[in-house]
Amino acid sequence: MSLTRKASSRKSKTCSREPSAAELEQLAKIPSAAPFLNNRILILQRGQELASFLVWRSVSPDEFEILQVETLSQFRREGLARKLLRLFLLQIRGNVFLEVRESNAAARKLYESEGFMEIGRRGQYYTDPSEDAIVLKFCSC
Repeated sequence: MSLTRKASSRKSKTCSREPSAAELEQLAKIPSAAPFLNNRILILQRGQELASFLVWRSVSPDEFEILQVETLSQFRREGLARKLLRLFLLQIRGNVFLEVRESNAAARKLYESEGFMEIGRRGQYYTDPSEDAIVLKFCSC
């Protein structure tokens, strides 16, 4: 499945592909991204710089899981995570699941505004600090 598409902003380019060696090295330096590098990655660049990324996997032909969405600090508050999420959701047919920290109000607001619904909780799912996860689901049937 190809998720390559240009974003609306002239400053950014959105593409999904196997990361180049340089992009993989850059992602490996991001502590929160390093554990997920064996999954599919949708990236958003500003010029030649990695600005934001979404890591996902296919659980079955009609079920997907978003593992990580992150925007690098110097690019935050520009709507880049929303752009990536929308691009991803436009290309997927089926159920999409994700977990988000209970305290991450900004992420929860983003996901809910894009149509995700809370379907459950996972007690003490996160560490450092220990916190529950809210399980969200999106259906693009």
